Amino acid sequence: MIRVYKFIILLSFTFVTNQAFAQNISPKDTAEIKLVVKRKIENSLADLMNYISSGFDGDAQVQENIKKSFTTSNTQVFYDKNSIIEDDINPNHVSAKDVQDSDVEKYLNNLDLLYNKNEETTIFFNDVRTSNVKRAGDNTYIKAYYSSHFKGSHKSINIQYKPTQRVAELRLEKNGKRWTANIVRLAFVTPDDSIGSTRNDLVIMPDSSTMLTDSAAAAVALKLENERILKEQEEQKKYKDEFDKVLADADEAFNAKEYELALSQYQKAKEKNKEEYGKFFQIQVKISRTKKAIQQEEERKKQEEEKQKQEDERKHQEQLIADYRKNITEAKLAERRRFYDKAIRLYQAAFLIKPDSSFKYETNIKHLTEKLRIQTELDEIFVAGNYKDLKDKYDKILKTNKEDSDYYLGRGRCYVKLGEYTRALKDFDQAILLDYSNCNALINRAELHIQQNNIPKAVADYSSFLSIEKDSASVYVKRARLRITTNNTKSAFEDFDKAIELAPKNPNYYFERAMLNYNNKEHNKALKDFTSAVTLNNSFTMAFYQRGLLYNDLKKYKEAGDDFMRAKALNLDPVLVNNFQNIALAQLNDGEQDFINNRLDSALPKFINATLIQQDYWLAWYKRGECYAAQKNYDTAIENYTKAISFRQNYDDAFYKRGLAKYSLGKYKESIVDFQQTNDLNPSYYQAMFAQGTANLQLQDYKNAIVWFQKIKIAERNIEKQYPKIFFANTHGNLGICMYYTKYFVEALPELNAAIKLNEEYAEAYYYRGLVNHELAHYKDAIEDIGRSIELKPQKYEKHFARGLAYYNIEKFAEANNEFTEAIRLDVDKKEIFLMHQLRGKGYYNMGKFKEAVDDFSLVNKLDSSKCDSRFYLLLGIAQLKQNKTNEAAYFMNKSLMLDPSNSEASYALACNYLATKDIANALKTFETAFQTKKITNQFVRKDDLLSFVNKDFRDNKEFKDLIKKYLK
Repeated sequence: MIRVYKFIILLSFTFVTNQAFAQNISPKDTAEIKLVVKRKIENSLADLMNYISSGFDGDAQVQENIKKSFTTSNTQVFYDKNSIIEDDINPNHVSAKDVQDSDVEKYLNNLDLLYNKNEETTIFFNDVRTSNVKRAGDNTYIKAYYSSHFKGSHKSINIQYKPTQRVAELRLEKNGKRWTANIVRLAFVTPDDSIGSTRNDLVIMPDSSTMLTDSAAAAVALKLENERILKEQEEQKKYKDEFDKVLADADEAFNAKEYELALSQYQKAKEKNKEEYGKFFQIQVKISRTKKAIQQEEERKKQEEEKQKQEDERKHQEQLIADYRKNITEAKLAERRRFYDKAIRLYQAAFLIKPDSSFKYETNIKHLTEKLRIQTELDEIFVAGNYKDLKDKYDKILKTNKEDSDYYLGRGRCYVKLGEYTRALKDFDQAILLDYSNCNALINRAELHIQQNNIPKAVADYSSFLSIEKDSASVYVKRARLRITTNNTKSAFEDFDKAIELAPKNPNYYFERAMLNYNNKEHNKALKDFTSAVTLNNSFTMAFYQRGLLYNDLKKYKEAGDDFMRAKALNLDPVLVNNFQNIALAQLNDGEQDFINNRLDSALPKFINATLIQQDYWLAWYKRGECYAAQKNYDTAIENYTKAISFRQNYDDAFYKRGLAKYSLGKYKESIVDFQQTNDLNPSYYQAMFAQGTANLQLQDYKNAIVWFQKIKIAERNIEKQYPKIFFANTHGNLGICMYYTKYFVEALPELNAAIKLNEEYAEAYYYRGLVNHELAHYKDAIEDIGRSIELKPQKYEKHFARGLAYYNIEKFAEANNEFTEAIRLDVDKKEIFLMHQLRGKGYYNMGKFKEAVDDFSLVNKLDSSKCDSRFYLLLGIAQLKQNKTNEAAYFMNKSLMLDPSNSEASYALACNYLATKDIANALKTFETAFQTKKITNQFVRKDDLLSFVNKDFRDNKEFKDLIKKYLK
């Protein structure tokens, strides 16, 4: 009862009947209120509680936002501080039994103090349902029922939260056009509390627009209202989409650890946020989290910088110690090798690092300085080439100082220059005997042994040297070279391995080891070393060349070609350039044999290999083009001919063959450009002249074609032994064809005669000679020539059509129609079907086969009536009349007259058709029309079989006779 009593006091409700305070509310307001309430629970309330439980903000900030939640602000959730909430923070409170009420401030503080903090969202309000809008006294309110689930944990009560059913009662107020809803009570749902209760419900009345009595006005008002709502919704959606994108961009930036950008975007989202989005506290949490991340990142960077600084200092000290030790070691090595100047400098460099160590080496440095003075003087004499004088000087020194190894070394070097090798060897021996660590003496004695071809002793001296100076990569390489000459490859490899270990950046050592591997057929190891060599020195000409040879052995021709071309670009020795060109040539020659024997599938890969090995090998590119052209792969052939031309710009054969490939693709204009280039490069290239003329012929540029064929004809006597007869036969034939098309029929005849004389099976020449004879009215010759062409190359409709025309012109209509019929059969593309059916129809007409004539004429009319003239329709009408089809005859005769009203024969035929229908009056009238033209003669009437066909006695008709007498005599 306490809970109910407080609720009654809070709202000041007076329980009276609904009717006493009945008021109206529109459907639009109802919908808006329910949406506002749903957002208040799902968004605003959940946002507030998850913010408090996140723990991101400090106590002061949290307290400030708690107060804002029940006071007027843009984050207000509760009506005021007296809003009552049944406690659900205690996980034991799951229903209306034994509940504890508290005001909003206490409830939210309990949430802050008793609920474990979690950065993730743990409080969820779902399935929000609303009652009808209600009114009690002066207060408008609504109830919202929802599911509540706390997925976090209580700080002191170790019980898991369960989902609960809650109800919120919200006070409604309208500010201008907008409704606001703030919570006055949160409680557990009781069995008596039903969402369907109608108690205190407001009556929903239609909007004013729907109450208009004028249906038209109501419709207009409703349409305008709907348009306004739709526009408003679109604007709201657009703004919300922009807000969501800004927030999503901020989250993406945060996840990518771009915290400054994330903070900027979150702040932008905060500015764009609206109350109904319920994102205020969520954004606030994200801003706090981002600021914290920025602070942590800055601290981490400072720590890393400090750590790196300490690490750099440690490494610096270690490096100084290492440099000191290295300088001392190298100084001692230089001293042993008698490089006194270098030794002094290295000692001094060490002392700069550790000044307090200099006292250890003071005596040594003084000794080195004196030795350097003497050595410098003696070396100057040696460099000047005064070996005899220097030898004498050493003799004097050694008389008083026989224990100094350096002087024996110096005199030994003089003996080598003077060619006294035995004495030189003896001095080197003595120098080493006095100082076994005299590295220079060991090196000089080894070189002398090499000069005397005493390889084992030279190897022994290098070994002695390396026992003293273990880090001399160059000496390991020298010993490896000697071991190769004695076939001690295992030890040679060991020496190269050691040299590379000591000097891993020296490309020459990799190269020499690669050569040893290559010669021992260790191709993979050799490849790896060659690659290391060119990687370290990308101008290493011989390494590229040798790797190219290796790739060739491995049949990796593209890689071989790349290396060969690189070596060539680096000025490879011409002899070696010729070597890899010969490798490409061998591939070309093998491919050529296959090509000659028509083994294209075998030839093409070899031509390709040749171009891979020698990438600028123009002839191999040309052969590739030949191969592709033979396979009728003309596009690829063109690419390869073009490549050949790029490497040899005056390559006339490549231009010619590329032109032929373009010609084969029907690219006649492009082919002419290549043929012209061929003729420019080689004015005696008659095959290119012929090809250019033929391309012009295909383009129907007959005048230019004639020019090229005439050039060949003029040179025929001088070149007839260089070309086969067929070449000249085709030249004369094409020349005759061009003359035919330019209507030089008389001139064309001898050219075609010459073509046939040179090639008696030249089908096209017979055909065009037949066409020429037809134009010259030599019809029998035309029939004979075209017939011969058909024998040689049948199945061409044009030939049967042409022979049919010749037969037609000598009025052999049966033979003509046989040819036309065969031409129609062969003309599968229907190119000349109109004309052939028209001529065959005339043939049938002239033969008196009127039914067949009508069939052909009807088909012609159906194919294209626009091409049918007055004469055509006259013949079709007469053919119909001959079959006693007077109606059809009348139709076509009238159509003939429509096309040519002055066609007297059409009028005459129409009169005959009237006569056939016993319409004497119209017959006489139409005869008169025909006779008036004066184009019909008395003789025509006497002999005309059409009049005889319809009425053979009509000539005796008195009125008809009068017409003849009046108009025809």
